[in-house]
Amino acid sequence: MLNQQARARWATAMASGMLLAGCTSASGGTAVGQLEQTTITVDAFEAIDTAGLFIAQQDGLFAAQGLTVNLRLQTAVQQQIDDLAKGTADIGSGDYVTFVENQTGGDPDLGGKNPDLRIIAESSFLQPNVLDVVVPPRSRTNSVAALRGKSISVLAPRNIGDILVDSLLVDHSIPVGQENYPLVPFPEIGTAFAAHKMDAAFAPEPFVTTLEELGGAQELADLDQGSTTDFPIQGMVTTQSWAQQHPGTLRAFLRAYNEGQSLAETDRAKVSKALETFLHLPAKVASLMALPAFPQGTDPIRLQRTVSAMIRFGILTGTQFRDFNITSMLYRG
Repeated sequence: MLNQQARARWATAMASGMLLAGCTSASGGTAVGQLEQTTITVDAFEAIDTAGLFIAQQDGLFAAQGLTVNLRLQTAVQQQIDDLAKGTADIGSGDYVTFVENQTGGDPDLGGKNPDLRIIAESSFLQPNVLDVVVPPRSRTNSVAALRGKSISVLAPRNIGDILVDSLLVDHSIPVGQENYPLVPFPEIGTAFAAHKMDAAFAPEPFVTTLEELGGAQELADLDQGSTTDFPIQGMVTTQSWAQQHPGTLRAFLRAYNEGQSLAETDRAKVSKALETFLHLPAKVASLMALPAFPQGTDPIRLQRTVSAMIRFGILTGTQFRDFNITSMLYRG
């Protein structure tokens, strides 16, 4: 049964979806002649947060707009930014921390070239039990306070995992300088726990559910709390030059994408099917695991929280970033 918050989210998403459907029907879709490019390449981050994009593909929503979308699953956000900068991809998806870091400091793989990224849509923001800190079975680390001085694995340095874990510790009066963050890929968390490589781990769904199902970990803390409640997780980006040269194509893409987001927010069965198809998740895991919220459009106030956290925890350093506003990265078509 849906709780009051979930019912409210469902009603809002349904209203947005009905409005979007009405606009699409009124316009009769997009004529091929209005599309500057009918085949586009989209780098899709391999995560549950990409469910709206997956649904738009599996339900033929892009095709209905006259688009052929070639989805390429990616496990690294930096590779997607490289692809956008080199022109080998048209649109990408990933976490905002990596987007902002490349925009402000340049692409580290391309000699510091500024990729001139534009966030075209949100993909997800945090909801309960989607991103957790987990510990091994029968661990003596049984509270957040017990994490003081412990090693907590993350996927990569200077990314959203660092921010969320740092925020959890600071909210519980633990100085972040005392912690050690070994880098452990999510699929290897259970094995790393068995080898005693760390005391705790930052883990997203579906790995939380999989680890719990296999008895390889237990939840210690839900990161959807305190200063990171409803925190923005993932979004869609392109370059400013591509957006300027392909406005009709981008509008068609976003119409289909927003329909996919609306369905992801309201139709759990479609989400499960998409994640089984694109991420090859077992049906049981896809149906049991917690999901993030799937918004439409962009909320600059919510997205600015990423910048504030990056400054707070030293990912963005220097006085020049104190006034950096995420709106400078938002696409306004």
